Order: sequence, then C-alpha cells, then structure tokens
Amino acid sequence: MFDKILIANRGEIACRVARTAKRMGIHTVSVYSDPDENALHARVCDEARALGGSTAMESYLDMDKVIAAARDTGCQAIHPGYGFLSENPLFVEKCSEAGITFVGPSADSIRLMGSKSAARQKVSAAGVPVLPGYDRDDQSAAKLKQHAGKVGYPLLIKAVAGGGGKGMRVVEKQEDFADALQSVKRESQASFGDDRVLLERYLAVTRHVEVQVFADGMGNVVHLYERDCSMQRRHQKVIEESPAPGLESNIRDQMTSAAQQCAKSIDYLGAGTVEFLLAPDNSFYFMEMNTRLQVEHPVTEMVTGLDLVEWQLRVAAGEPLPLAQDEIKMSGHALEARIYAENPDNNFLPSTGTVHFINHPTESTTVRVDSGITTGDEISPYYDPMISKLVVIGSDRQDAIWKMHCALDQYAILGIRNNVSFLNRLVMDADFQKPALHTRLIEERLEQLITAPDEQDEILGFAALYIYLANRQAQQDHQRHQDDQWSPWVGADNPGHDDVPGCKLLMGYGDERREVEVSRSGQLFRLDSHGEPLAASLVTRHTLEISTQEGSQQLFVARDGANIYLHHRGHNALVFYIDRLAQSGSAGDVTG
Repeated sequence: MFDKILIANRGEIACRVARTAKRMGIHTVSVYSDPDENALHARVCDEARALGGSTAMESYLDMDKVIAAARDTGCQAIHPGYGFLSENPLFVEKCSEAGITFVGPSADSIRLMGSKSAARQKVSAAGVPVLPGYDRDDQSAAKLKQHAGKVGYPLLIKAVAGGGGKGMRVVEKQEDFADALQSVKRESQASFGDDRVLLERYLAVTRHVEVQVFADGMGNVVHLYERDCSMQRRHQKVIEESPAPGLESNIRDQMTSAAQQCAKSIDYLGAGTVEFLLAPDNSFYFMEMNTRLQVEHPVTEMVTGLDLVEWQLRVAAGEPLPLAQDEIKMSGHALEARIYAENPDNNFLPSTGTVHFINHPTESTTVRVDSGITTGDEISPYYDPMISKLVVIGSDRQDAIWKMHCALDQYAILGIRNNVSFLNRLVMDADFQKPALHTRLIEERLEQLITAPDEQDEILGFAALYIYLANRQAQQDHQRHQDDQWSPWVGADNPGHDDVPGCKLLMGYGDERREVEVSRSGQLFRLDSHGEPLAASLVTRHTLEISTQEGSQQLFVARDGANIYLHHRGHNALVFYIDRLAQSGSAGDVTG
C-alpha cells in the first residue's frame, strides 16, 4: 500500500479522498490555486502545496505543476478525484514517466472510452446493445445527412469528444438537420478541440441508469449494482438513487452483465461507470463509460456498505479486489442530492460570494454530507459551483425520500443563492414520489419546482423579530461592559429597557417594502404580520427559536449589513432591513 499520495483536486471530492486515505494510514498532500489558499481541502490534508494561478488552466489542469508537487513531496501515487485531470490520458502517461502511480485506469482505456464513436464500436463488438446510429470516420455533411435519414427522426447529434451535456442537439425533422449539425460542430470544436460527431436515434422518454463496475489487475471484474440518474436538468444530474426504482431483476441482471462485459473488453482497471438509457419497454442501450470515480459514488457506498476510494487505492497498489461478486450485497434505498451555489429563480446561474453561515444536517448512519465548504468560505467564479453532496439511506424509497426531506429542511446555506429549496420541492413532488421517473421530468415540472410557497408575511415578521432581538442583545452586551455599575440602564432585569413595548421596522422582501411592528408584553412578542403571540429567543448568533401554541421551530439567520438571510422550513429568503436613521443621515445636511 502507498505511504503517501497527492490528491489532484479541490472541494468536496478532495476532502472525501483525504478522509479515506487518512483512515488507511496514508499521508496526504493537497494542492491549491490562489483563490483556494484557505479552502477546506487545503486544510484537511497533512501537507498542502500551492500551484499558483486563479483559473483551472493555471492550476489544477496544469499537469507539470501537479506532477512536480507530487514529486517534490515524495508521493508515490496521485488520486485525481473526478473532473480536471481524471480522464486525461496524457496525464496518465506523464505520471508513468515520472514513476508515479495514477489511481485509475490505463491511458489506453481512457482514450478509447473518451471517444464516443470508438466506444460505441468497441462495446457493440462485445455484444452490448447500442442505439441505432452512425459512428464512422466519414464526417462529410452529405454522408451525415444520408445516415440521418437511415437513423430516422427525431435523432440526436452528439460530439464524439463531448461530455457534461455539451455538444448535443436533438433534431426533430430533416429540414433542421443542417443547422443543428453546424451548431454542434462549432460547440464541439470550441469545447473539446474536435468537431467530429455521431448520430443516434433519440428516445424522448427514457431513464438514465448506470452501473458501477470495478476491476483489478488480475482479470477480476465485478459490478456494485446500479444507480438511477434520471433526475437531470440540461443533461446534468441533480438527484441520484440506488437501486433504480421499479427495475425488474432480470433487466438488472442483463444490465450489470453488459457493464461487466464493457470493462472486460477494454482490460479495464479500477473504478468505472457504464451508463445506459432505459426505454419504457425495458430495452436498454449503452450511452458511455466514465473512466473514473463518479460524483454519485456515495449512493453506491450507502447501499453496499463499501468504501470505493479504499478499493481504488488497493487496486492501484496492485492488490486484488477486496470481494468477489457473490460477496457484494445491496441493502436499503439511498438518495443523493447535489447542493450547488446557483440561483434557481434566475435560470440556475452560478452564485458567488461569501458563505456567511452554513448548517449541515446532522450526520449519522443514515445521513451523510460530503462537503468542501464551511462558514466564512468564498465561492469563487473560477470553478464548478458544487458546495456538497447530501446522501441519505432508508429502509425503502419512501423512507429515504422522507429522510432527504428532513435533512434538506436542516440544510441552511446563507449568504449565497443555492438550490436547497429547489431540491426539497423536487423530492416532495408527486411525480418524483410515484415514481414516474424519466430524464425530462424536471423540465416538465420546472415552473412548480422553482415556485416558492407564499410565506411573505411570516418571513418579513420573523426577519423584523430577529433585528429587534439582535439589537436588544447588542444593547445589553454594551451595557454590561459599562464602567458605571450604578447606572440604571445596566443589568438585564432593569425595567428601563425590559419594558420597551416594541418598535416599527421597515423591511423589504423582493419588490415588497413594508413596515412591521414588533410589540412585546412580558416574555411574549406579537407581530402585526402574525396574529398570535409567540415566544422567541436568539439561541446563537445564527439561530432564532420561535414557539407558539402549535409548537416550536428553529430558523437559521445570517446578517450582512442590510441583508438578512433566513432559512425557514427548508426554504431560503433574502430580506432587507431598511434603517431609516441611516437613510436620513445620508440624505444631506439637516439644519434647524
């Protein structure tokens, strides 16, 4: 086994790899760019090396810098995580030349599966079903149009070197083919430096089911069952689960066998994922093979009880697979939700800025949070905006959904826009719960999924109550530190400030501006936006506890100047406190 490894990645996956390596007694080295100097992944490893630069090209994608960092720190292996250099065959070759083990498959396997056309041809020859299509070398417009007619419409034009949903267009009819072809070629050339395409029959209603495979250097290949990744938006996965809901056992057997055959046909090594499209008639077709650890690997870990990163390290070190196929069991139902810094209300555009407060759900044997972000961290514009992955396991799918809902209710990320509320609405959506899963479900339900419940009165009221309590606590803290012990204003029990009946605060929420009255009688408060009296207290600087006759609830709050960030019943809100005194003071000279 390795004594020391370098983790050539950042964020949650770098933290996750480090966790397993440390448990195995392996010394870890992280690398970081200039914006990531104080990032969590740079702090959790035993050593950290600066790569310099701000962009990925200047840092995490600079192969020479990464290998130099590994060589200078005496690392025997490099774990690439996912993304960045994880599927770059040239990097694998450079590692080999430097005498460093790459934790992953061979350069040949990565190169072959990186070409969608070559991959189709290879697995088809191995007996794995593929969609009718065209994947040959003749890329002339005339030849492609001719074969488009044979494939039939609607069809999908895909970039041969594509990935991540880029370089894909659905063509509904023949007259749209030429324009769509040019569009895909331009995007493919710009994104991947390769404008070759392939054609495939387009299935409008499908599920996306993938199989986790593992292979060692002794010729052993096993599967770790399947994951359903049908919950997608613009070909990007949003929620993954295992096992695939409603998948018949004979179809599972056929699919997992096909995935193993894919791995065997290319002499695969390590962790890989074979992705399939599953049609309504239960026919399935090879889509692609990811030659790395997947983002959603924790789903598989939850239902199998295995550590896939440990398996990766053992196989890369030359050890055989820890278990044979008949020793790998699946139990329960797991869901994973990807938590992103993005704004669902503004077409899911990435969100950047400071995380003023983050409250992760309480972790347990059934709830897991893989995160690379803590309170005070910056979300920069340079990298993928994923914050964390929330994974739960239940006795069955309904139990897992309920656990996910409860965990998302606890998940407060304040200061930046994020998709927690969107995810909460998705898991509670009736079509998701049926399950009526297919890859276009989010698209069809998008309007309902991005529409927040109308809780404006309650949100404005609670934000005003927070301001009142925070100001009152600040006054008390100030008074307790005064030198004059005989002052009538010192002491929390003094009637001088304890009998203050309340105040009116001007608050803003969206386009709404409203004066909210907070009144107080004894230990109870009343809000003009919330009829019944309630008890309230600031448990911590970021936690507001409210009790009514109906029960208690906890709100997470963070303040940045006039901005009040609230997490209330699983939903985030941004409220503005309009300080009239400050406004009047900035309005110019006041005389008289």
